[in-house]
Amino acid sequence: MDATGQVGDFIGGVVGTIFSLSGFMLLLVTLNAQSKSDHIQKFENIFFEMVKFHRDNIQELEFDVHENSIDSTTAKTEEKKYQKRKVFMAVFTQFIQCRNEVESFFRNSQGSRIYKTEYFNQINAIKKYRKGTFDLKYLAILDISWCVTFYGLSNESELILRSLFKKKYDDDMINFVLSYLKLKPKRQHPMFPKWEEISRTKKFSKKIAMVEHAYHNKGKLRKGFSIPPIWGYRGDTDNIASTPQYSFNFQKYYGGHQFRLGHYYRHLYQTVKFVDRQKKLKQAVKYDYVKILRAQISIYEQALLVVNSLSSLGHVWEFIPDYKSHFGLGLTIEKNVS
Repeated sequence: MDATGQVGDFIGGVVGTIFSLSGFMLLLVTLNAQSKSDHIQKFENIFFEMVKFHRDNIQELEFDVHENSIDSTTAKTEEKKYQKRKVFMAVFTQFIQCRNEVESFFRNSQGSRIYKTEYFNQINAIKKYRKGTFDLKYLAILDISWCVTFYGLSNESELILRSLFKKKYDDDMINFVLSYLKLKPKRQHPMFPKWEEISRTKKFSKKIAMVEHAYHNKGKLRKGFSIPPIWGYRGDTDNIASTPQYSFNFQKYYGGHQFRLGHYYRHLYQTVKFVDRQKKLKQAVKYDYVKILRAQISIYEQALLVVNSLSSLGHVWEFIPDYKSHFGLGLTIEKNVS
């Protein structure tokens, strides 16, 4: 009895200890699972609230645009108000118009003559790494066009644009492109037909001369203003004596959308960043949450997001990661102030 009692006490002590330890481990597992569940619940509460704010931002968007009247018998323009998601369609349409106007200046130019040397070398290095997946000249056209569309061409906005472009593009080229686009008034203004006369001029040298003439008449032309050598145009500029007098007392066509879209992009960025910073979530789970956010974005929103990412405002997302990881350097960029 003494021997069996000792064996029983030994087994009871060992088994009891094992069961106690198992119970303690199960408690830890339960508490850990509960902690993860609480973390996910708190995360989802914040995330879906941010998604709601994203939709609320869209609901507040408005954009008044003057367009040609459908009635071809009248030369009047009518005001059309875009609201909510349709604003992105109107902004994208304006960007395409700006791109078409800017693109005409680059048809006979080379990418290496558009960019400043240091910036060209950096962009070209990324192009080689990506095996030529983008065109350097078109990248410049897209960048200039979107920045003009986003910031507009007011005096304050022009300072921002020149700050963005000063280390990237040829100074003469930027000066002339901005001078040209600043001549475009809002569609309802009486000066708009005179702008159309300049924009529809097919002969490039004559278009240059008409722009010069418009600025000379108002004494607004900088000394030495001429055809930038980057385009290589010379020769006859035709007789421009008949060019109409150009009044600068108008609201510019490219009024900018920073005040309209700035908070939208900031909130979108913060929402994605919030998901990315969740250390307790696996990458695949994070991606699923971001897809929920992406499902809220319309086609035109996606189109503008792509354009924004390829412009100077989004280089930090699109190009910097590649450049830092594979070349050990960073591009010379200005902080995205949108």
